[in-house]
Amino acid sequence: MRVREGRLDETFPHTVRPLLWPHRTTGAPILAVWEQHTDALYEGDTEMDPDASTALIEELYAFLYQPRFTYVHEWREGDLVIWDNHAVQHGRPEVGDRDARTLRRVCVGPQQDLSLFAGRRVS
Repeated sequence: MRVREGRLDETFPHTVRPLLWPHRTTGAPILAVWEQHTDALYEGDTEMDPDASTALIEELYAFLYQPRFTYVHEWREGDLVIWDNHAVQHGRPEVGDRDARTLRRVCVGPQQDLSLFAGRRVS
């Protein structure tokens, strides 16, 4: 879990993003924290106390990753899985290198980057 590994050196590429994003279609707030990416939270432009930040991130993960909110797909040849990449957190456990794996990503829609969130806040 990224948050337990401590902050990355500031020379690594990184970004500060809002904790809540508006869903691009419904406007509903989306919680934007990810186990592999989120290592700190900010209050406005100031980084939160590191211990408080870590505690809050871990509390959010404890809620988000409950079994009742988790779907694990058991892959079979020919499967196609489609999800709302904007609103659904997704990932995979280690897959190893025993079998060949092909992953295809197809983006649908006119806007494909995070710049659409610039300057927007969810209340």
